[in-house]
Amino acid sequence: MLITFDFANHASFAPIPEGAHRISFVTTALKDHPSQTHKAEGFDRPLLSAVGLYGANASGKSNALDALVQMRRLVMDSFQHIRPTDPLPVNPFALGGGEAPSNFDVHFLCGGVRYRYGFEITRKQVVKEWLHAWPNGVRQIWFERAGADKAAWRKGTHWTGEWSSIVAATRDNALLLSVAAGMSHPLAGPLYAWFARITAVGAQSVGMGDPAYANSPLFEEKNRPLIEHFLQAADLGICDYKVVNRRQDIVASFTHSAQRITNEKESPSLVEKVQAWFDDHGDPRTLRFAHRGRAGKHYWMDWGEESDGTCVLINLLHHFLLALESGSVLIADELASLLHPLLVRELLSIFLSSEANPRGGQLLFSTHDTGLMDLLRRDALVRVEKDDDGSSTLAAFSDFRLGTRTDLEKVFLEGRVGGVPRLSSFVEALRPATAAPEAR
Repeated sequence: MLITFDFANHASFAPIPEGAHRISFVTTALKDHPSQTHKAEGFDRPLLSAVGLYGANASGKSNALDALVQMRRLVMDSFQHIRPTDPLPVNPFALGGGEAPSNFDVHFLCGGVRYRYGFEITRKQVVKEWLHAWPNGVRQIWFERAGADKAAWRKGTHWTGEWSSIVAATRDNALLLSVAAGMSHPLAGPLYAWFARITAVGAQSVGMGDPAYANSPLFEEKNRPLIEHFLQAADLGICDYKVVNRRQDIVASFTHSAQRITNEKESPSLVEKVQAWFDDHGDPRTLRFAHRGRAGKHYWMDWGEESDGTCVLINLLHHFLLALESGSVLIADELASLLHPLLVRELLSIFLSSEANPRGGQLLFSTHDTGLMDLLRRDALVRVEKDDDGSSTLAAFSDFRLGTRTDLEKVFLEGRVGGVPRLSSFVEALRPATAAPEAR
């Protein structure tokens, strides 16, 4: 489970001398909504199941979420997918951040043990990197890296197994944790897998097209009662569904296309490669849905015949179920896009329910839907605001003096915690341009 995530010098978030911007899943002493917390092995405080970011357009909500996505991407890709001469894909603060490195630092639980892992990087190199662990509540330094002098890198006594070959293989633009995982070090593997399970979806990335997943909780028979109940509760007009194997259709379509653009000798080879890929990764499958029509008759419809909102909802459900089953972190940017507010409330309630979420899956999301605020604890609501210098800041609602019975939506919209746009009249702004010449 995610405990805290600290970052600085990323996108609209400026560097902070000796500090960082923080997103925290650690509960405060607040008593509201106690069922929304999860007591996890390896940490003495209950952790939140969901944290929501609120703020005006262009305040930095998406950038805050992207910071964790970027950290995950660097852990996944720095060793195997970034070449020695490639710049590191960082996005530092562009409005006066100087040459400071970008900083990413996460506290998390994995296998009942608390870890702290982080790094400072520029486009050219990894400046610092560290990994600490707290088995039995006592801190252990597993490794600390600073500068280009590998002889000065510190290996803790509790880092067992190979070290010298991992250090030798670690380039200036690669993370040592990524290299260790790529070389199958037993200590690095589970931590790498924790990052791999983090999933990010957004209004654009979740997609409305046919998902054609090879593997998905949507296709597992054990989840059928849950999915059927969800589809009925969502009031989509869907009364049944079935899983459809797409392999034959996709291969036929690819064969037809290959024959049109290649010669007869090349076409079979390309088709064989597609078949081999499906053999290795699994057949692509999708869903068809039954709608009850007149006289109670069922009418089956393909994915492409469903509404955009239905397709987005089903794709979101796929990602929600993955996070719930694995107890992982799901990042959802603009959670309420294209969905009815009542549907979004039900989706959020899945994570907030200890019964539906026993493994401690966590949702980190941004939204403009203030109607969700009454579902969440004050320490689970974060205001994102942009200062006059163009830099974004974060503050939890629990940082402000708000009573237990405070109408949080009203407080937010009134601007008492910040994070709302300072608007001028659009009509007044347009009036000079639209007024008749003689009236100017």
